[in-house]
Amino acid sequence: MATIYAFHRPNIDACQTNMPNRKEHELISTICSAVFTGLMDYNRQRREMLFGMRSRVDMNQVVGNAVLGGGVGYACATLPDILEPATNPNHRNFFHSYTTLGLTAYGAYKVHQSTMTHQQKLLLNAAIVSYCSHLLADSETPNSLPLI
Repeated sequence: MATIYAFHRPNIDACQTNMPNRKEHELISTICSAVFTGLMDYNRQRREMLFGMRSRVDMNQVVGNAVLGGGVGYACATLPDILEPATNPNHRNFFHSYTTLGLTAYGAYKVHQSTMTHQQKLLLNAAIVSYCSHLLADSETPNSLPLI
């Protein structure tokens, strides 16, 4: 008689081959953080133009901040795996959960509302985007992410 499970039990070998590795996390996080940081800086400069505080968008500054954000994203790409080392496909607990994803997204919202300087907001949000992109990449694996 076949055993019926309450949840999907994927083949462990399939999970091991479908889990994003360190290089994939670094690439995804770097690109996401760079694009997010560049767009955030571009939008701030556009708002300053609308209010007469700036005559044009400084694309050198936008690109520079995007590169800086990408560097922060690269540095933070494996933070979830540092907090919960990926020793096996079932290593995901709180720091690899949808709850943590929601809390970090809420953290980005609070950073946006804070009185930090624009540069501090860019760097902190680049780290948050990097962490979230890691979790989103892991959520696409057969084991996905736990709720809590």
